[in-house]
Order: sequence, then structure tokens, then C-alpha cells
Amino acid sequence: MRSGDPFSAPVSFKWCALSTETAKCAEFISYVVKMTAALNSSQPRVDAECVNAATSEECIGKIKSGSADLVTLDGGDVYTAGKLWILASMIVL
Repeated sequence: MRSGDPFSAPVSFKWCALSTETAKCAEFISYVVKMTAALNSSQPRVDAECVNAATSEECIGKIKSGSADLVTLDGGDVYTAGKLWILASMIVL
């Protein structure tokens, strides 16, 4: 494998999911594992998990405390996360 190959590094993340998103989170993790394996001839190292929360605010708090890395938010929650919690957002269309 080439040095600096982006697919040689371990993949690690914790996605905070509301109860309505738990299945979506599990499907996404499964997809990441499959795609990493397809793009890498050696055994990929994927350490991913779904972290559950009751509200968006709880997810934002988990990200702020380091117990989660990712969350799906609506526009208002993105604004709140940036303004009140000073978290950066990544918007994918």
C-alpha cells in the first residue's frame, strides 16, 4: 500500500442518533465498513458506533463533551449549535 493512502488509516467515529435515526445510523455504519473493505485490499479498521440521544440538544452536548462526533440536524439546530455551543458545521446537499 502506498504511503499516504487515505484508505490505509483507521476510520473512527461516533454518530449521535435520535431514536428515529437509529436504523439509518446502523445502515450508514454498515455502508462505511463495506466501502472501506472494497477500497482497501487489506482488512480495514473501522471503529464506528451509534450513540443514542433523546433530543438534538442532547446530541449537541454529547459532541461538545467528546462522547459523539457527528449528528444530523435541521437548519435551526445547526444555527443553535454554531451560535450557542460554538460548534462548526458541515453541510452536505
